[in-house]
Amino acid sequence: MTRGSCPSLIGAVAAAVVLAACGGSAGGGSSPVQAVPAPQATQVPRPSQTSQAVSPTPTPAPAAVQLVVALGGTPEIGTPGTYPITITAESAGGMTITGTYAAPITLSDSDVTGATRLSASTLPNSASTVSLVYNGLGGSALGGFQGAIVTATSGTVSGDVVFLSGGNGCVSFKQIKGYYPCDLQSAYSLPSTIAGSGQTVAIVDAFSDPNAEADLGIYRSQFGLPPCTTANHCFTKVNERGIQGSPPMLDTTGWSVEESLDLDMVSAICPNCHLLMVEADSNSSPDLGSADDAAAALGATQISNSWGGYEQLAETTYDVHFNHPNSTIVFSSGDGDFDDTPDYPASSPYVTAVGGTNLAIAANGRGWIETVWNNGDAQGTGSGCSGFEPKPAWQTDAGCPNNRMVADVAAVADPFSGVAFYDTYITDNTGGWEVVGGTSVAAPIIAGVYALAGASAASLNHASSTYSHASSLNDVTDGNDGDCGTYVQYFCTAEVGYDGPTGNGTPNGLGAFGGPALVSELSNASRSRRPAWRHVVQVPAGSPVIHACAKPAPGFFGCFALMAVP
Repeated sequence: MTRGSCPSLIGAVAAAVVLAACGGSAGGGSSPVQAVPAPQATQVPRPSQTSQAVSPTPTPAPAAVQLVVALGGTPEIGTPGTYPITITAESAGGMTITGTYAAPITLSDSDVTGATRLSASTLPNSASTVSLVYNGLGGSALGGFQGAIVTATSGTVSGDVVFLSGGNGCVSFKQIKGYYPCDLQSAYSLPSTIAGSGQTVAIVDAFSDPNAEADLGIYRSQFGLPPCTTANHCFTKVNERGIQGSPPMLDTTGWSVEESLDLDMVSAICPNCHLLMVEADSNSSPDLGSADDAAAALGATQISNSWGGYEQLAETTYDVHFNHPNSTIVFSSGDGDFDDTPDYPASSPYVTAVGGTNLAIAANGRGWIETVWNNGDAQGTGSGCSGFEPKPAWQTDAGCPNNRMVADVAAVADPFSGVAFYDTYITDNTGGWEVVGGTSVAAPIIAGVYALAGASAASLNHASSTYSHASSLNDVTDGNDGDCGTYVQYFCTAEVGYDGPTGNGTPNGLGAFGGPALVSELSNASRSRRPAWRHVVQVPAGSPVIHACAKPAPGFFGCFALMAVP
């Protein structure tokens, strides 16, 4: 897409764009932009999904294809014992049976890889006892164990059963695809269960989603996250003037999807945080800027923004909306691949600009691997050298010596390795659980990581800590987000150290975000490990995607979320 022209409305996967380069006004002191009705988001029908009923009494398992195992009690290392195990087996025909059995288990402190494994010889029936040998995660990190899945055929186990330590199970749900909170916490080595108290993460979006709090409750309950409601003073929703109970007009363009996604992702990363939902009157420059101002005025410690558009000459006067000394401001870098200039406000020197990756399971020490998100057809993480914003003192890269470079850090964004989220307002014809991607996923993840770290915005100096502590990040060194042309290759291509698409890398604990450096004791005892057995069913690459938000009219901002169509 050429930056000098107005966006067309052709193609469901063209990047959402905005700002006065197409005739709108963006200056902080300009007159409000008159709202222009946005086209209705394309609705893509999908077959409804139904859950399988669980039989109340155990019966022999016919040709089981999956086991879900829950282990009761707290075994001690090296001490044999018999513990209750509840096993749900699903047959190839879809029938499920449940039974509880006693099993002798011996724990050993020999697994230095971090995986926690059990070996089972046969599938159980109503009269059997399962013999299991457990190779555990060492040290005092052992606690309760919840959840495991093993593939089996014709009553014979063909793989290991794997348990989690620390009481945070990552159990698959047949109807829910995509990555879960436990996956994200594991991929980025986060102490999500013990950190984040006292932090308030604000989400800034446009228009009103009347189902936001209820949908958030479904997501958090599904994955065992603590309730966050108006009643318990964890969740607050206000308009762009900071007023409760006076919402803007109801969303008709898809921004409600953005709200649900942002709330779910912050919850996944920082379940102990308070959430502040700020709904702007429209997706125009003045309204969204006012919403960021309201979030800061209400004491948000972090503010997540998953929207943006074209750079333009007046943007430096608009930066005042993001220069709040007591709030850390995060912006997504956009979903339109590399271009001549990056998206704004991600290019503001007062924000942390977040790029996107493809996240996949890997047989390595981390258990994960990431590459630059790029699906082609102008669908991938945004990057580039700003045409208008000055270089912040904490950023140095030779190819863009005087101006702001995007991005600073990154997180998962590819819709084909997307995350699970829940929305019932205008997601599609059915609503409910969906798989979504885009840098709209990555930005609230990073906002949540900042919240876990708990450092003050003043001490962070905007994104500076991600540069001074780059060794505390996972360096992404493979992939690109387009053709750099005559520009320096790191503008669009991953390499060792800093690059445009992923910045300094993805979170590896909290060390790059003002928190403590990752140490094994904290990691092992606190974070939810992503077990190698949970085979996530993702949307096949090449499948169609739809924008969660309708394309904005000229002069308006777009949000960066893409829903994969299975």
